[in-house]
Amino acid sequence: FFFEVVLNSATTFALLETVVAITSPIRSEITYFEGDQPLLQEVWPRMKSLREKVLSAIPGNLKSKTRAGREKPWSANEESVRKRVEKLYTDRWDYMHDDAHVLAYCLNPKNGVPDLNEFERKAALNALKEMVPEKQRAQALQEYGKFRAREAPFDVGSNLFSLLVVDSLSSYGWWKAYADPGPLQNVAIALGAIPATAGATERNWNEFGQLYTRNRNRLKPERLRKLVFIYHNLRILFHIYDFSGSSFHHSTASRCGSAGQSNLDFFKPRHQDFSKKN
Repeated sequence: FFFEVVLNSATTFALLETVVAITSPIRSEITYFEGDQPLLQEVWPRMKSLREKVLSAIPGNLKSKTRAGREKPWSANEESVRKRVEKLYTDRWDYMHDDAHVLAYCLNPKNGVPDLNEFERKAALNALKEMVPEKQRAQALQEYGKFRAREAPFDVGSNLFSLLVVDSLSSYGWWKAYADPGPLQNVAIALGAIPATAGATERNWNEFGQLYTRNRNRLKPERLRKLVFIYHNLRILFHIYDFSGSSFHHSTASRCGSAGQSNLDFFKPRHQDFSKKN
């Protein structure tokens, strides 16, 4: 019965394809943001585009079967499904969203001057007021207005906004190297250095937890940090080089990047047999 009705049903696989189509964009965004790179300034625009990707993945040409075994167009329920998916997405985004996402997006020089609606403008200003001490708020708001209007010292004609400079630096690097000291620079540097998720932090805690055990609870912080550094980078080297340490795998190295990166989802511990000799 299960094979004939479920597995052998075109409707079942069509619905599964729809589920995969709806969730694939979400999975891609989660994978993109789970690293340790400071990508907070990209959360707002990518989450806005993600909503359209998810809703556009809902097809209108599927068919389902009634209890009598007759096929009926799934498009009759398309609007209902679309509303449910949109509500789930909206509820989750309302839970995750913070005004700092909008401000980080606006302070990224690569984005030019974003066209914000009323809600986004208020969100950016609220985040700026919360992150600046009360005595410096007036100066920060004035600097933010000049940055948005591209007035001096943020005018487009200056070397600050040359394509070479803007494209070659991250938001953090640009504000750190080129912007004048002030409350707006402090806010931009702080936002530009924040990862979008806590994935990298949780991986770091996991590595510390594997070394700081009940039997080794007297390790001092400095020695523990050194052990974590060795443990993490050895795992990377085991995947870049073969067992003998003489051969270099370029495809693996390109995914690893530098030995200091901490995206451990790709790396799995390997147990090497050191008793074998070449």
